[in-house]
Amino acid sequence: MQLDEGVDRLDLSVTTASLALRPPRVAILIPEDPEWRQWAAMALRVASGYWGGGGYILVPFDRNTSAPRSEFEGIVRAYDPDHVVVLSLTVGQLEELIPGSVNFGEQLDKAEKQRRLSHVVGITQDPAALEARSRVAEWCSPMRRDLLRRASAGRAREAVTSLAEADEKRRHRPFARRPPAQGRFVAAHERWSSDAGLAVAARCGVALGEDSPRQEPSGDVFEWLLSGGSRPAPAELIARLGQDDAELGAEQTRTWTESDLNLRWVTSQYSRDRVAIVVGDTAADFALALAYGRLLGHSSWLPAAAIDDRGPLRNRIVQSLARLADDLEHQAGFLVITSLSFDDETLSELADSVRTASYRVLIEGMNESDPDEATVQVRNVQVEANSGRYIIEEHLGTSVLLPMTADGPTGSSSVNGLVTPVPSMHLYPGDLSHLPFWYVDASIEGDESPSGRDIPASVLLADGVPAIPEVDIRSSSAGISYDPSSLGWVSGGSLLPGRIGRPRVRRLAMRGWVEGMASAAGLEVRLSLPGRHADLVANRLGSRAALVSLVSGQSLDALSPFVVRTDCLIEPEQRVELFGEYFLTFDAMLQAGKQGADSTVALVDTLSEAGLLRRGIIVNCIECERPSFIEIGKLAQVYSCGRCSASNALSSARWRKGNEPRWFYDLSVAFRELLARNGHVPLLASARLGAEARKYSDCPELEFVSRDTGKPVAEIDLVGNVDDEIVVVEAKTDGSFGSRKRRDAQLGKLMRIATDLRADRIVLATTARRWARADLDRLRQLVSESDRPRVRVEEMNQLR
Repeated sequence: MQLDEGVDRLDLSVTTASLALRPPRVAILIPEDPEWRQWAAMALRVASGYWGGGGYILVPFDRNTSAPRSEFEGIVRAYDPDHVVVLSLTVGQLEELIPGSVNFGEQLDKAEKQRRLSHVVGITQDPAALEARSRVAEWCSPMRRDLLRRASAGRAREAVTSLAEADEKRRHRPFARRPPAQGRFVAAHERWSSDAGLAVAARCGVALGEDSPRQEPSGDVFEWLLSGGSRPAPAELIARLGQDDAELGAEQTRTWTESDLNLRWVTSQYSRDRVAIVVGDTAADFALALAYGRLLGHSSWLPAAAIDDRGPLRNRIVQSLARLADDLEHQAGFLVITSLSFDDETLSELADSVRTASYRVLIEGMNESDPDEATVQVRNVQVEANSGRYIIEEHLGTSVLLPMTADGPTGSSSVNGLVTPVPSMHLYPGDLSHLPFWYVDASIEGDESPSGRDIPASVLLADGVPAIPEVDIRSSSAGISYDPSSLGWVSGGSLLPGRIGRPRVRRLAMRGWVEGMASAAGLEVRLSLPGRHADLVANRLGSRAALVSLVSGQSLDALSPFVVRTDCLIEPEQRVELFGEYFLTFDAMLQAGKQGADSTVALVDTLSEAGLLRRGIIVNCIECERPSFIEIGKLAQVYSCGRCSASNALSSARWRKGNEPRWFYDLSVAFRELLARNGHVPLLASARLGAEARKYSDCPELEFVSRDTGKPVAEIDLVGNVDDEIVVVEAKTDGSFGSRKRRDAQLGKLMRIATDLRADRIVLATTARRWARADLDRLRQLVSESDRPRVRVEEMNQLR
């Protein structure tokens, strides 16, 4: 590892980045109309020309309203696409999909139409699809391409918004194709039009470039699809391209999707929903099955004809589903049957038939007594972010070392560029026109930022990166993802290493992430006064986590008498008020905290070592007679009065009572102000949010300021990342905003920031028993009227 010259900073550290190579993930918009099957078949054919269709899902939309199906919002977020696109079709393809869409001005026979269309090379896009595409793009974090625009508000334009059929004659393509496949594959033929052919295309991809047609598969293929490929594929599903290997058995044949670079589906977390069966004849049902297959690894689409009680195919499908259920029974997994068009009664009848046919029921005479634990269930599938994805198997889990320099409270930046591996079969390729055709996922150890958010690329790249970035990069569910094709200077005829970009990336702290999201909304971020106090105290203690731990325990009771009058019984001699501030003895803290002498001693030692607690005595002055606190470091036999600077001899006349002076303690100004302004309430909320979270980080109270006017927009008590959910917290001791006017103003500011940060939850937190019901109702109303109705409103009360 060689560092750049001149690096001699003491804040240098080394972290690791875990890498994976994969195909691009793309969401394609298709219209939900009577011709949806043709649109879906065209979309899968286009997708198969780039990466075998393995990185694609379909999102249906209403052409009349340009509205995408809302049921797909959570799916798109979990799938985390790099690009959201519409189909770019030639005029001939459009006429093929929708006969009569091209007006020739006269009656022509089919041959003459085809002759005229062959001379038209224009590309057409559906305006309704373009509007729907922009709405879907707001659900996720697509790849963007532009200048870094570090000083500008707003987000850059998206790198890819449309997808056309791969064509070697077309110079400009959205991203590089993989090299042409050769051999035998399980795949659909590009001319198949039946439901069975469409189901095969969704599971296995569409083979492109076959010389001869193949027979359309029968409905029996649904039975094979339900097996998950565990049985040899039917002969009609075998595509042959180039030189055929006669000795290769059908059971060894790979799908078109997985035909190159050992592409494998992997999952990063456990899910009990293992198999999804989607029933229905709509575009939404088909697209849902395809998406579940990408997220769960095993999903099947069943059209209505396949489960018709009068059809002979239903019994075989039920038997196949029963075998699946028996396998899942031993894995504690669920087989979920769902639909966006069929009612629950129809689905329940199918589920009952599967349960009845189950081997476990027939042989053992058993059935699940708990419906929630039944292997076969009728409900929506539970999908999680980053559930499953296609990965190139060769370099899965590769780690590299990254030397980092600190950027202050916002994070740290890598000193060197991120060097990624290359598939070994392409180290010395003969044809470089297709390379690199993969994307890179990089998960940086210690990154606190939420994943999969549409944060500007400039925030993800280190300071000092030129205005034109080296790669297209985005925040993803894996951490960061980027297209390794270098956007910098590449000499003609360069080999592969010269074509791959090496971005210098950042490891973001939570505050750095908030600043990046706010910058895209035209806002600047700075610490509020309570935030500065909390930050100062946290730095003295060593970390914000140490401050949260201290304040959320019984130590808070021991410190409260420094700033407020307390109801606990403290003797007057144990607490002295000087100029509006309280000074306590050790016994006073012991009585207030009720945590035992050892714990109180530990608290005093911790705060003293951090410079947050001073030990001293309280004495008066022989001249002005004013009492003052003299810390231990300034004590001397002759000392100066803190009020009038008169010299005093340290004698019994100077302290209040007793033969010897009593030690008093003074809490630092920052800590006093933090507690006096109720700055501990957001810290208590932080402790509760992070108590059961697997991943948690937050930042001190922030003030958001308009970049244009310089005027404050809002103060937010807490912004937290709870298991990759963004939580915006408003914390108060009394649990109320007060008057209606003040409530509406505060909630408006809260909604503004929650929208700009793309928050998942808004929490009203209080130390009181309840938050005012009118405030909660009004906030829920504002959320329902906003563009982000999925934001959850929660109450957090009785904080301790």
